[in-house]
Amino acid sequence: MQENRASAGMEDQALLVWMVLAVLAATGYLTLVVAPSRRSLRERGARPLLEQRCPLRAGIGPLLYLGGFGRVALYDDFLVAIYLMRAELDYSDIERVEFKRQLLRKGLYFYPRSGKGPRYVAVFPRDPGPMVMILQAKGFSIDGL
Repeated sequence: MQENRASAGMEDQALLVWMVLAVLAATGYLTLVVAPSRRSLRERGARPLLEQRCPLRAGIGPLLYLGGFGRVALYDDFLVAIYLMRAELDYSDIERVEFKRQLLRKGLYFYPRSGKGPRYVAVFPRDPGPMVMILQAKGFSIDGL
């Protein structure tokens, strides 16, 4: 009788472990694949000049930020950086752009005018050269180059 209770308890634990793993896998899929692939209405009507998947971060407070591996796209009039949070910035709303190091990697930091988005959006492409060329062609001077 006690063997049946012990084996039933182990089966319940195994089921719980499988349920937790399934939830983690679904969450990972949604955050790494589905969320960054969503396109806004404005994006659907435009063709990107450059689109990359890379690490990115959006600063939402003095010490708070959301980040991970997401999608960044440069269009004629705006840029989009999306992980869990979407940052869609018109070029006219970007106050300055900096190229700077953060720990082991270098990235482009976009600082929007106050009230026009998060405090900053940082993208860390493997090769920032094409992105820098597009931004300079749009009239941005990039600090730190």
